[in-house]
Amino acid sequence: MSNMDIFSSFTSDALQFFDNIERLKASFVGVFGVYACVALAHIILPGSVIDGYACDRHGNTLTYKINGIPVVVLSVLVFHWYAPNKTFFYDNYYHCWFWGNVFGLLGSAVFYYKGRQQPENEIEYGPRSRTKDCPVSSSTPSDKAAFWEQGFFRSFYVGLEFNPRHRFVSTDFDWKMWLYLVGAVMLELVVLSTVAANRRENGGHYSVAAVVGGVMWTWFVFEYIYHEHVHLYTYDIFAERLGFKLIWGCLAWYPFFYSIGLRCLVVPLGETFTDITTTQGCCIVALFLFGWTLTRGANMQKYTACRQLHKQSARAPLLHTCVHPCRRVYVCVSEYVCVWVSVSASACF
Repeated sequence: MSNMDIFSSFTSDALQFFDNIERLKASFVGVFGVYACVALAHIILPGSVIDGYACDRHGNTLTYKINGIPVVVLSVLVFHWYAPNKTFFYDNYYHCWFWGNVFGLLGSAVFYYKGRQQPENEIEYGPRSRTKDCPVSSSTPSDKAAFWEQGFFRSFYVGLEFNPRHRFVSTDFDWKMWLYLVGAVMLELVVLSTVAANRRENGGHYSVAAVVGGVMWTWFVFEYIYHEHVHLYTYDIFAERLGFKLIWGCLAWYPFFYSIGLRCLVVPLGETFTDITTTQGCCIVALFLFGWTLTRGANMQKYTACRQLHKQSARAPLLHTCVHPCRRVYVCVSEYVCVWVSVSASACF
């Protein structure tokens, strides 16, 4: 096939994609509806208000409303009770992903513009935000120079503000925490839609592979949200600004790319495609849980060490005592063992 044929095929597929206006509209409503409902549920539902590790520019410890589990449960129940099509996010997967990309880009542009409008005396120039153990600015003249000298693409990608938030209905609405929450909810809805599609393709019966994949992803989501308080001490909160990396990552990459491995399981079982056995499913779950113990164990170890260090004294910033680069690599590798190896194994049988 020549390059011209490939280009023509791509153009034809793209035109067909955008020709389906009704599906684009429905997907927009579905994706935006999830974003809005998660924000509303986070504001309205009760939750524990706890101190985090990061501080604002005045050195005051930021407080966080922790109610992720009720928000996820309510979102799943509303989708189950009121969604006219339980396979909506599977059937409209690529159109929903399209809107996730659009919202990710628009959100990144909004926060880039907002960051550029900050008064110079409110900008944090250092490599990390103010924190409990270091509530005063640690930036140097070289940090300030580097901040202004970085180009547009780097500023757009990594962001300009550490922890932007707004006041809504007596709640400090933290945009980072909302992004993590909405990404988790969307991922779970995509997973449930995919498993429902597997049932539809097999005459009302679930395949073992689809059940195993769905259970592992649901565990991944709920376990992640259950440990919201632990995430307040992670690198993302106090050492990363809010830009395209986090915004697009949570709205497009996290919910839609993480779940893409399950799509290959939505096939009618027969001579061509055979299901895995229960024993094979149990082995896959065991492999998944092994990876989970590595990633969660490392996170809890870091969290416990940071909390103990802060209670004893403020000898050194936790960034240096608890977040060594090698440990971050270890956590990331173990997470991919947990997520990708197990799901790939279920898809291979």
